[in-house]
Amino acid sequence: MAAPELRLWGEPLTAAEHAVALREVLAVASRLGWSCALSLAAARGDAAPSPRARPLTLTDGARERTVFTALAEAELAAVVAAATQPVAATAPLLVFGDADDCRRAGLEFPAAEAVLPALGIAVDALLAQASAAHRRPAEVSDRARLLPFVALPIARDPAAPVLHPGSADPARGTDLAVRAAAALGVHLAVQLPRSDARLEAWLRGLLAREDPGGRTRLTMVYGPWGAERVRQAAAIVLPVREALDPDLLATSLASGRPVAVSRFAATAAVVEGPGHCLPIGGRWVRGRFEPSRSGIVDALRRSLDAGAAAVAARARRHALERPARPRPVASQVGPRPVLVLEAPMFELSSSAHLTLQTARALLRRGRVDLHLVPSAPLHRDVSWLRSVAPELEPCLTRRPPPADLWLASGWPPRADRPVGARQFGLRVDWEYGALPTELTPAVTQEADWVVVHSAAVHRLVRAAGRPAARILTVPHGVDGVVFGDTGPASRRVLDFARGRPAMLFVGGLIWRKGIDLVLRQVLQPPDARANACLVVKPLGGQHSYAGHELGALLQRVRDQRPDDVLILDDELDAAALAAVYRACDLLVHPYRGEGFGLPVLEARACGVPTVTTAGGSTADFCEGGGCLAVPAERRLVSIAEPCVSRPFVLEPDPAGLAEALRDALRRLPDLRQAARAAAPGVRAQYSWAAAAKALERLAFEARYTSRNEVECGAHSAPSASSCASPGGSLSRSTSLAVASRSTR
Repeated sequence: MAAPELRLWGEPLTAAEHAVALREVLAVASRLGWSCALSLAAARGDAAPSPRARPLTLTDGARERTVFTALAEAELAAVVAAATQPVAATAPLLVFGDADDCRRAGLEFPAAEAVLPALGIAVDALLAQASAAHRRPAEVSDRARLLPFVALPIARDPAAPVLHPGSADPARGTDLAVRAAAALGVHLAVQLPRSDARLEAWLRGLLAREDPGGRTRLTMVYGPWGAERVRQAAAIVLPVREALDPDLLATSLASGRPVAVSRFAATAAVVEGPGHCLPIGGRWVRGRFEPSRSGIVDALRRSLDAGAAAVAARARRHALERPARPRPVASQVGPRPVLVLEAPMFELSSSAHLTLQTARALLRRGRVDLHLVPSAPLHRDVSWLRSVAPELEPCLTRRPPPADLWLASGWPPRADRPVGARQFGLRVDWEYGALPTELTPAVTQEADWVVVHSAAVHRLVRAAGRPAARILTVPHGVDGVVFGDTGPASRRVLDFARGRPAMLFVGGLIWRKGIDLVLRQVLQPPDARANACLVVKPLGGQHSYAGHELGALLQRVRDQRPDDVLILDDELDAAALAAVYRACDLLVHPYRGEGFGLPVLEARACGVPTVTTAGGSTADFCEGGGCLAVPAERRLVSIAEPCVSRPFVLEPDPAGLAEALRDALRRLPDLRQAARAAAPGVRAQYSWAAAAKALERLAFEARYTSRNEVECGAHSAPSASSCASPGGSLSRSTSLAVASRSTR
């Protein structure tokens, strides 16, 4: 009989009372034969390291933390073992914290059968509660079947062969695996249940045609699928065209080998989630999924990179913890449609911001039954949401009722259709002119709706093959009460500027946003920039753009010109950010790629003139009224993700940017007057209420669409592209976008 399983949530490393209690339960439960896993969501370690404390790096599969602890070796060893111990996602959850901690833990582990407060309760009573809540999880593959694969060491030899469980059936994609191996010149081992001379001859002929230079080695391996077949492999490639045996996929993930696998409706339920496989996108063609050739090659290449071992480790844990598809919560059919918003809303990112603002507007309108599902891991506490949007806290849910419309945001987008959802939508925001193949076919064919926020993203999704009738354009909004042309201005910025014109940059410190182009202007002689100063408000450095920033470049420029550059590193609420806009004279945003450009819209709502790239997403709302456009040229770029066509950016002309800034600074009084005159219209046209109304209409359409029309959508993915719009009243994306803008 399998050991009972338990997950512990809390601080495990300090001498605090709750940490001591957690370690006591861990010790007792382990002695009694429980399998205990530890979530590191609350792990902080000693705030002020003592002389006895030492640094420790821990990972639990979702996050990695380096902390200081003075724990004795025996207790520390138990904590480290629990952090790496996988248990089923349905395992009961003991929370060593307050009510907010229980709420957060339950949101991070929504499949847990029970979330049990643990403080102040005796160990035997806690384990009795956990035992009563424990049930053997329904698994894709029996746990015993996975164990031989779990026992294999993590693959770390990129020179070892790539393994493909092959078949004469084209559905397995054996021909695609051979072609991808030939493109990279890697050693491919094709495993077959039994000898098949005809198939082997055909594959060798295919390889000779694909690789006439003979640099690719092909090995045939005969016998049943098992751990010993996998032991010598560096990676596993599964470019399947039809539904894959769940047992084969689960054991592949458990093997400690990075797995490159087709991700579409038939496999998404097993491989859903970030970072534990190398997904291969593609398209439905005549009723069958056809993986992207470039996507297979890229996934296979990445499976042999240095970072693939971490992917393999996460895959193993995912295979052991993956829950059965969740059971939808039964609910009475109420008078209002059920709308679920799913996003990484407990972080600083555009997905979080737009989701929270849309949710607040939906709640104010009161026409839908709203539920919020945060994507894990959560980077903030529930108390943070209570401080910024207290009205949304009751909407947080672990298991929402069956949704009329489920709208998912964030990266990577959800590919697994939520259980019970009548209509499934994806918010898509992409900046490089061509959709990544990783997002297909979920974005291009399988989701019922794709929601975009600008004409530029609409064009790239449409160019990838998504029918225009199933793309809904919903522009972002601004809070017109907060972001206005009247109100206080930031005293810190005014004191720094000392009467000089203040140029403002708001956004991520990344190449795509054009911060390098802005800093180049700061280094020009003062007479070329009218003695202006620069104010920079970085965004997204902790989460969205972590590891990709040009922060060091900004610091160097600030060190060279300390009187000319102000960096606002502290976190600002909406009112404080609006005060920064009002204290500045000009927003400069010479982006190369932008899905929408919310800081530009916020500046316009505050009556601040703008200098932005011509021809990009901001062209939707930057005509006249104090707006200057920088000439830009389309430029093809190479990015990590393979795309359905050649990705590109709009490269602003440096000379054109310099001229636009000189012109703007010369004409500041007139530009300010024009920008302030345009601000009320911007606030009226672009509101979160308008965005909420557009989603409401979609939810109402989903509620009252006939069953036959729903089944014509993404439930039958191959025919999704030919379906008519539900009800006929949302036949074109642009008509709803215009309607949504005209109503507050």
